[in-house]
Amino acid sequence: MRTRQRRIQIRMNDHEFAKVDHGAKKLGLNRSEYFRHIINDRMPEDRPPKDYLGTLIELHVIGKNITQIAHVANAAGIIDISRFDNLYRELIKLIMDVIEEAEMPKEVKEESC
Repeated sequence: MRTRQRRIQIRMNDHEFAKVDHGAKKLGLNRSEYFRHIINDRMPEDRPPKDYLGTLIELHVIGKNITQIAHVANAAGIIDISRFDNLYRELIKLIMDVIEEAEMPKEVKEESC
């Protein structure tokens, strides 16, 4: 069953429709999603740059490589595993912060009158 049961029709001139259509396409949203973002006080964000996904994949590979190096260094007794673990967690947090900043819509702050 649909969670959204109400339907709205809006009349626009060609210029208004083109702006909505362009804004939605630019963000990779359909028009309904675009309006829901705005209605829910979320400012739609531009899509991340094309190389964004590639960068995330590279960071993931780097993280895996660091883990493998840490296992070898730990087995050889030349690493402080607790310090490494803390640094690795910081790296993961930074990556998650980058993802959130790039992908999550921002809340619109209401201006006081």
